[in-house]
Amino acid sequence: MKRLSALAFVLVALLTAGGCGTNDSATGTAGHIVSPSEPFSLSGRIRYADKEYGMGGFTGSTSLKAVRFARIEAYSVNAFGMEQVVASGETGADGSYLLAIAGITGNLRMRVFASTGAGTPMTINVNDTDGNLYAVSSSTGISSESVATLVRSAGDTLPFDFDIPLDNGADPAFNLLDIYTAASEFIESLALSKPLPSELRIFWGFGSAKGTWYCSDSDPVYCPMGSGAYILGGNADGSGDTDHFDDDVNLHEFGHFIAKTYSVDESPGGDHSFTETDLDLRMAFSEGWGDFFQTAVKTWLKLNRPDVLSISDGTALTAYIDTYEHLAQIAIDIGSLPSSAAGDPYVYSSNEIAVANILLNVMNSFGMDAIWGVIQNYFPATANRKNLEAFWDGILQTAAPDQAGRTQLETIFSNRRVYYIEDSYEADNAISTDMRAIEFSKGEGHYLYRADGLADKDVVAFTAAAGKNYTIQTYCLKNGADSYLALYDSSGTVIAENDDDASLIGIPSGVSYLGCSVDRFTAYASRITFSPAASGVYYAEVKTSPAPLAFAGRYGTYSLRVVEQ
Repeated sequence: MKRLSALAFVLVALLTAGGCGTNDSATGTAGHIVSPSEPFSLSGRIRYADKEYGMGGFTGSTSLKAVRFARIEAYSVNAFGMEQVVASGETGADGSYLLAIAGITGNLRMRVFASTGAGTPMTINVNDTDGNLYAVSSSTGISSESVATLVRSAGDTLPFDFDIPLDNGADPAFNLLDIYTAASEFIESLALSKPLPSELRIFWGFGSAKGTWYCSDSDPVYCPMGSGAYILGGNADGSGDTDHFDDDVNLHEFGHFIAKTYSVDESPGGDHSFTETDLDLRMAFSEGWGDFFQTAVKTWLKLNRPDVLSISDGTALTAYIDTYEHLAQIAIDIGSLPSSAAGDPYVYSSNEIAVANILLNVMNSFGMDAIWGVIQNYFPATANRKNLEAFWDGILQTAAPDQAGRTQLETIFSNRRVYYIEDSYEADNAISTDMRAIEFSKGEGHYLYRADGLADKDVVAFTAAAGKNYTIQTYCLKNGADSYLALYDSSGTVIAENDDDASLIGIPSGVSYLGCSVDRFTAYASRITFSPAASGVYYAEVKTSPAPLAFAGRYGTYSLRVVEQ
């Protein structure tokens, strides 16, 4: 590994890649300075090797893609190995460049940095895990004698292309550079409230095996180099689980970067999986946003820069693919989920893929600008927790002020069993003499939601006999529900209340309880047992807990039953 100490920063993986110049000889004369009678130009194209992927993982097909908007420099090397930079610039949208050179000493060679220049919305730097910038030099060059021979008059241009092959240790850095560049181009196509940050740093290297994530701050364990995206590099020999060619994974992380930059992301972080249906609602939205974001970028690229895409023909733009070595360990088409039936794991506001699917369908129906308006403008302005509920509140204002738009949104959300609609028992928000009576032992499904935006209360009546025992309880809490139960006598006086059913604490996750699988929300159901001293009509009222848990929501779904023993 060669390090270039003459620069103000250290270059890691300063490897060489094959060049294709007018003359590939490397016989420069020591100390001989070639100063053509007229200035000349050097032009060419720089490419890197990319890997195609599909639903099964990497297809085995590779292609050479343009190293776009990257910083470059031409330099001469004399017989003693001394280097002199003679020109610098950056590549264009197709990887091409044109440099004006006045004179050289020795062999003329090229170097490209994994760093974008002025042609991009912001500077993106791909570094190793110690913070050193990746760069690649051409393995061959143009000898000084050839330059002197070929430059005949002012304006002569010498061609010099070079490609970075797949087996070059720095090649993955240039795929990362292009993926994050593409994502920044997509974001710049939206109406931004402020410019993009001046820099985004990517940290990657073989042997970085902790995982892939975005950090907005420093952390001694997970973010030792400060803010930036940290990319899984697998084993030191490049085997194992790596993410440097997993475009979808990296676009997901860029989504987190954008949420931190332009919005409010309240996710507590931590482990999560696509099939978990009881995630913290804040995490479910944050991760669902990232899952959606990658397909939004690819959809935009298909229209604007299809040459940048790495997916195989026939692979949906809405697919999310994460590989292990050459095979896909995760491959799911977010835009084509199974119908919401029993056993479908991609449901509820507490599942990230359900959130991603909802966002995708909102984009298809109302446009990316509508979603971006909520993320950039509404989220920072609302005091409510930043989860799918807050997105619903915001998108109603942004995209669906009329009933037709609202109905369309209700269908999109309901397809993932997220019910921000009034249940079939409304209006049942207050005690009244003609209140509907609940049938004993028969569960009722309710939604904690009112279309007018007010806090919902669900009230049922039942006639209880003196001396008998009764249990009133909520169960099967979904979509972040955190219930609060109150019992009233016929005069409207509260005689019992319960927030959380302590008897449910400690039940193993996954076991069945009243027909529903126990999960993190189960213990926040409510339960009251009582034996009335007098026979008469009693009322059970359910509402959202006045002190809802941070990972829960203001809305949600639940079942209610009254059992007479």
